[in-house]
Amino acid sequence: MTKLEKVKEADTITLCLLADEAREHDLDRQLNTDIIDALDPEGIHVLFFADPLERNGGSVYFRTTWMLKVKGRVESAKAVLDIMPEQFNSLPERQAVEEADSEEE
Repeated sequence: MTKLEKVKEADTITLCLLADEAREHDLDRQLNTDIIDALDPEGIHVLFFADPLERNGGSVYFRTTWMLKVKGRVESAKAVLDIMPEQFNSLPERQAVEEADSEEE
């Protein structure tokens, strides 16, 4: 597995704006209202995978996978959302936290 040095993230308001943009651009992967309604309003959501793709006509977008902070749950939920390059590039980055090994050598 590749070790990430930085991760991108979005608060709930920003993630909802990204979802609105996906609908406006008629992208394939969008967040449905059930997912949006379940988001923790104070949550931070982490983008952990992004793949640049090309649409018919040559425009580029990113297929992204997110770990979502959901209301009333400790464990995160996962969602796939297509976003435009401008939105992808504008997302804030932070240093990735290295997971501690669970086994001693």
